[in-house]
Amino acid sequence: MTDRPRGEKGAGPSGILGALNPSQLEAATHEGGPLLIIAGAGSGKTRTLVHRVAWLVSRGVDPARILLLTFTRKAAGEMLERCSELVGPEAGRVSGGTFHSTANLLLRAEHRLTGYPAGFGILPQDDAEAMIGRIRDALPASRSSRKFPRKGKILQVISSAVNKEMSVKETVRRHFPHLEEHLRPLEEIAGRYAETKLRQAVMDFDDLLVILSGLMRREPEARERIAGRYSHVLVDEYQDTNPVQARITWQLAKDHRNVTAVGDDAQSIYGFRGADFRNIMEFPKIFDPVRVLKLEDNYRSYANILNVANGVFRGAKRRYDKTLRAARGEGPPPLAVVTDSLRGEAAWAGTRIAEMVRTGTDPAEIAVLFRAAAHSFELELELTRLNVPFTKYGGRRFLEGAHVKDFISFFRIANNPADEVSLARVLSMLPGVGAKGAQKAADWVGGDRARLRGLAGAPLRARGEGTLLAERLSGLLADVCSEDDRMGTRPREILSFCSLVMPALYPDDYPERMEDLRELAGMTAETGSLSEFLADVTLDPPNSVSRGDAGGGTRRDVTLSTVHSAKGLEWGRVFVLSAVDGRIPSSYAMHDEEQMEEERRLFYVAVTRARDELYVMCPAEIGSWEGTAAARPTRFLGGLGEGAVDVISNGMKVDYRSLFPATSDQDGGFSEGDGWGDGFSGDGQLADQPPLRIPGPYGTGAASGKAKWKPPPRGDAVSEPVAGERLRHGTFGEGTVLSFRDGKAVIDFDACGRKTIVCRHARLYRV
Repeated sequence: MTDRPRGEKGAGPSGILGALNPSQLEAATHEGGPLLIIAGAGSGKTRTLVHRVAWLVSRGVDPARILLLTFTRKAAGEMLERCSELVGPEAGRVSGGTFHSTANLLLRAEHRLTGYPAGFGILPQDDAEAMIGRIRDALPASRSSRKFPRKGKILQVISSAVNKEMSVKETVRRHFPHLEEHLRPLEEIAGRYAETKLRQAVMDFDDLLVILSGLMRREPEARERIAGRYSHVLVDEYQDTNPVQARITWQLAKDHRNVTAVGDDAQSIYGFRGADFRNIMEFPKIFDPVRVLKLEDNYRSYANILNVANGVFRGAKRRYDKTLRAARGEGPPPLAVVTDSLRGEAAWAGTRIAEMVRTGTDPAEIAVLFRAAAHSFELELELTRLNVPFTKYGGRRFLEGAHVKDFISFFRIANNPADEVSLARVLSMLPGVGAKGAQKAADWVGGDRARLRGLAGAPLRARGEGTLLAERLSGLLADVCSEDDRMGTRPREILSFCSLVMPALYPDDYPERMEDLRELAGMTAETGSLSEFLADVTLDPPNSVSRGDAGGGTRRDVTLSTVHSAKGLEWGRVFVLSAVDGRIPSSYAMHDEEQMEEERRLFYVAVTRARDELYVMCPAEIGSWEGTAAARPTRFLGGLGEGAVDVISNGMKVDYRSLFPATSDQDGGFSEGDGWGDGFSGDGQLADQPPLRIPGPYGTGAASGKAKWKPPPRGDAVSEPVAGERLRHGTFGEGTVLSFRDGKAVIDFDACGRKTIVCRHARLYRV
């Protein structure tokens, strides 16, 4: 850990405080009253909090009267262990734990006022879902509709309402609109769930906080007893608190006002879990007057990476004014890498990662971060081809999703009518058709393409809505099961059918699953043929959560992770995939200022995970279910200014101003009408300078110091190049074809020398 103290043992003041910088020292030795520590990424937040607790103990504060609130038991345990190293075993008496564990202890002491016995039970997640399931199954509404949400989703709705302090009605309408048709039974289930818990004397995790806060609000004397247990309250990661946790903090500390909150407004990214960004922004108003201290010395990243982070967050509308300063050197400039497509993005990043591993970089020091789990699909295939071991965190492997398998089954049938497994899977998507009925109909088809096109005559016993869908499916299969290997309109037609059946098949989360399918349909737009697409997803699939194992049985994998799952972690070299508008920020956030601000913070978190090298990938085209669509670099890079990043396009360094033309918007990046697909303003001309040597997949080849940015190629890609002709590759730039044989071209690229290109996986265009 970058903030781990060094040489700090000993109970005396010098032993406790000797490892701190001036800002950390000021925070750790704050005498009393409300204190808000705004701790920038990599600035030693944990160290400061540990030393503050140790300093309080060394000053004679009773450890049992110090309350340290964290978000995980592990974090609390590690902090108190480090306190013990500083001041001895006395630190073990500090009351450290999560909000939930603390609430559990306090409620048992005050159980008579809650209506619960002292020995009330706590429902783990599985048991809470089981209780919801029993209540759900007893309702007529759930038995009459296949679309009724499952127990886990219902619990998620109820929990969201509790943590955001909303009614079930408001929660459904704002956050789960696809479930609005089930609103009344959901409200009934929520009421019965509360009654059942009370009758059975059990609480779920949300109850622990809500009941404690409610008790302290209703019973002033009880609040005084509870709050009187502690003379100091310290809260870690305050930016992640929800409204209930913020209220509990106030109720515990408002008498003595010895409260310390530590957090970073720039890293508040869990709004979907109930965290409220306003808590850390309004802390000074709630506890007024408050001392606000900032930790701005960063011990993690090189200065050039922090310049990007500072520039990104400067555009935030609500923020604490701080600037991260590097304790390390300047470091190499971050790269904004322009590629022609998602496939080009995967090829560039995959090749660079493989080269890093080959030349001795520990794979565990490399991370690839992305906004959504589906965004890593192309790279997963590429790393598999390159035999680079990786582990993915934050979402299912793309190909493992049941809805993705459903979608791909249509293509398998179109390619091979004898594929009875895929046909049975497709037929079972129809209402009223079970596994046996689907298999019987698949047996009737018997691999006959003509029968597949005439599926209406199959022994298929669909019911009600399923009858109409069966007719629609018959017509769909007649269209997609032609012998033409071109992709054509197949993705669009299959996606249209899936949009009809997904709500019934996956009622809980079909909007998210449909987004995945649109993503996959878009990927097919970059694929030349049906057989090529199936080869990509079948011959080289990432089949498990992890691949590869280093010698000695210790896994050393490259990390693939969503940004949300990466918070709190760090790596030497970080790649941020698909940093374009519509992905980062998400298209869902485009018309919501609050969500857009959280997307900015999400990008900031991604950037600040990197210690040594940062690569921001910007594909110029993204596949959509309607075909390929032009993309433009994320607006969050637009206001950085020239020199903040080196922009690489077509294998060469280009002028930053051609990529992010200055406009009047806040980020200096884009206004309406600016668009990647329409070309950039400016000619992309570089000033005179020595030839640039591009790292990674460009080898040591020198690119021209007079490079111009060239827009993404248009027109048909070259699938069978001829020796001697000039071609342009989206990743490696321009080159001359030396030979072509068995689908592979040997091309001598101007920027990086000779490479062998598999033409069906590349997009090559004539110059």
